[in-house]
Amino acid sequence: MENELEDYDEIDDEVLVRKWDGESPFVTDAGPSGKLTLTEEESLLRYQTMYDDDEVNYDLLLELVRYIDKSSYGDGAILVFFSGWREISEFALLLETTPPFNDRTEYNVHLLHSGIPSKDQRKVFVKPSHGVRKIVLSTNIAETSVTIEDVAFVIDTGRAKEKSYDPHLKTSTLQDSWISQASAKQRRGRAGRCKAGVCFHLFSRRRHGIMRAFIESELLRTPLEELCLQTKRLNLASGGPDDPWIPLS
Repeated sequence: MENELEDYDEIDDEVLVRKWDGESPFVTDAGPSGKLTLTEEESLLRYQTMYDDDEVNYDLLLELVRYIDKSSYGDGAILVFFSGWREISEFALLLETTPPFNDRTEYNVHLLHSGIPSKDQRKVFVKPSHGVRKIVLSTNIAETSVTIEDVAFVIDTGRAKEKSYDPHLKTSTLQDSWISQASAKQRRGRAGRCKAGVCFHLFSRRRHGIMRAFIESELLRTPLEELCLQTKRLNLASGGPDDPWIPLS
């Protein structure tokens, strides 16, 4: 029994979490005596009766970050995907007020968003000192645009901001929506891009099954009038009142 417990770290008096060595498949059991008493269907039903599936469960997210931190060797970075700046800032504030993540000597929390200055965005690529865990809170900008080499863990909330057209308001809107299956696969690929990694999706297999296979092109989701007006205002297209008249042949 002593040999079996060598790779386990005690989190509290009852729960033991097996350490991940960074190479073999990630162990998700609760220890040598851990048993699941509920089926996946029962667990999902209980969860959905207590929480809104369309909202990010920050408490669950925090416990998952804590679990990853406790159950892995090394200092691989954790990348968390959010839909927008509001969700990023709320969870960043939660980390700042929750031990041990508020200890700057052990954890580096970085925010990655298109609205952040470039010099601050470049900080996410810097590897921290040995023993320091880097946590990156990002939108889908980290889905395809950038590669953070030391990311070993990805947490996918399954949400993203999507630009579409509202026919009732007759204007373009930026709405929070579920990602596509292609985006979920792309986010999963961010884990262990340059090393072994693990991805946690905060949505059920049933939800994944009804997700769109891919997101349609923005040209098919938004009216072209807005794009035409922008090009006219930037003088990128002819046809202004002072432009010479060109007869059609």
